[in-house]
Amino acid sequence: MNAIGLLYLALVGAPATPSPGAGPDAPPPAVPWVAAQPTVISDADQATARGLYEEGLALFDDEHYTEAMERFGAAYALDPSPALLYNLARAAEENGVADAAVAHYRTYLDRYPGADDRPEVERRIRILDAVLRDARRGTIAVLEAPAGARVLINEKPAGDADTEGNWRREPGTYALKVESDVGSYSTRVEVRPGELTTVSWAEAPGERGSELTIAGWSTVGTGALLAATGFLFWSEANDAADTWQAAVRDISAGDTTPSAQARKRRAEQDVAHNGDTARLLWGLGGAAVAAGAGILLYDTFTEAPAPTASLIVLPQGVGVSGQF
Repeated sequence: MNAIGLLYLALVGAPATPSPGAGPDAPPPAVPWVAAQPTVISDADQATARGLYEEGLALFDDEHYTEAMERFGAAYALDPSPALLYNLARAAEENGVADAAVAHYRTYLDRYPGADDRPEVERRIRILDAVLRDARRGTIAVLEAPAGARVLINEKPAGDADTEGNWRREPGTYALKVESDVGSYSTRVEVRPGELTTVSWAEAPGERGSELTIAGWSTVGTGALLAATGFLFWSEANDAADTWQAAVRDISAGDTTPSAQARKRRAEQDVAHNGDTARLLWGLGGAAVAAGAGILLYDTFTEAPAPTASLIVLPQGVGVSGQF
């Protein structure tokens, strides 16, 4: 990496604009060592601060940015020159500590508003702010979705995905729905800063909860069939009752033959058997219809969350957290 324009320029009397460098690749300018004003700094502190500055600059050139930050910070503690803040901000920026870099850049501009490099520093702040905003966001990924599937987040089209086919969102809980020709998938996902949250499309999902829907309607249909069969047995019981009444009339009219008595007994047995069977079938059918209706209501008003997982980068490696 090319050296950048780091300097340690103190203020003498009315501040003169320091020149931290012509650009990010400019070499350190040759500037005289002068203590910051109006702060009174001892000769010993000046010497120590200058040594720390030179160490920090060498470390920066060797891309040892953490150590460079330490040296520049220690030098600034002894000699609070605004220019040292620029050096500290650049070291933090190269070290990937964007929040510290932004804080140092802003303090530099606050303490030295007339800096010639103000437009460049403000540009760096804008870039780093965007990096920080992006780092705070999380990612939603839908795996194995059918081709042409439509993704909705909070009931609105998710919009264009990133280059990897995922969606970036601020941290929070979102209602996710995936619609396709083969069905739809609804769930809720938790987006965490800097994490990837995945939702897997199940094989042949249909409507989410379709297994319950099928079971509910199948149970209702079975109940209706049992009830209809019960009406058939009830009709047979009514026919047997008519036969029994006819046999009773015949016997009362004087037909006491064995066949008349047998016809009466068979009719009486048929009335009892068919009537009991009809009532049993109605009871089973009603229970089945009620159970099926309960399943359908549960499926309508209950939304089981889909399995989700978040990929987390840890100091010791990579971890996964989520709901499975």
